[in-house]
Amino acid sequence: MAYSHFEDTLRKIIQLILICYPEKMDLKSCTITKEQICQIADKGHKVIIDNEIYQLFRNGVNKQVEDIFRMISNKKARNFEESLKDIIETCSQISIIRNALIHNAGKVSKKMLRNDNLYHTVNGNNIFLHEENVINSFNGFRLLMNELKIEIECTYKYYCRLPRVERIKLVWDRCFNSPIMNFYDYWDIDSDNDVIKGIVFPQHENSICSSEKVLLSIWRHQYDSKEPTEEFLLCSVHHESLATLYKELYDIEFYYMKQIAERI
Repeated sequence: MAYSHFEDTLRKIIQLILICYPEKMDLKSCTITKEQICQIADKGHKVIIDNEIYQLFRNGVNKQVEDIFRMISNKKARNFEESLKDIIETCSQISIIRNALIHNAGKVSKKMLRNDNLYHTVNGNNIFLHEENVINSFNGFRLLMNELKIEIECTYKYYCRLPRVERIKLVWDRCFNSPIMNFYDYWDIDSDNDVIKGIVFPQHENSICSSEKVLLSIWRHQYDSKEPTEEFLLCSVHHESLATLYKELYDIEFYYMKQIAERI
């Protein structure tokens, strides 16, 4: 279970990076199945990113972690600190031990290095785990996640220094990609105090599509609860997009913006 959680965390980190920075994908082309055609029309980038992740996870933990660091900060494996290389190798060996336990009848595989910190053998080549082996495995995961946390904070700390309105605009731009959904056309911005003073209703708003109207109404309702949310059917709006939007609006505390502006 611990390893599955570790692997799922790596998967989510890669997915978040590629959603924000698709240019970091290694893929030059992507094959789409018939079953994925409808998904492509709805949220094509997710299908492509999932295919990229599938390819990464076929190559083992070493490759996965190396690619995460490359995506985060363009750091190549040959430039890793020796301590980081040791941590990655530990996590890789944990993966190999886990696979041997599940897929090799609990017997030592050829890929496994001798490591008394992670496992012992009994009756020749049967794997046996002491309590300290399990704890050491958990520590390996923890050390790697700490290294990733440091790398992410060092690379993206500029985001924390961005003005509040700029952080809101980043979320808006991820939500809307139409040229008529220009952020500054829909909000009255007070740049001196870094707040949104009010809602703007541009004339070209009548030209936006139904799904954009729904998302726009959510934005406006979160800013001012008196603004109604557009009625919609679940089949007409991608539910994952809605979930992501609500989470991002919550994370940037957008629902406080009107109160902050009124106090100025």
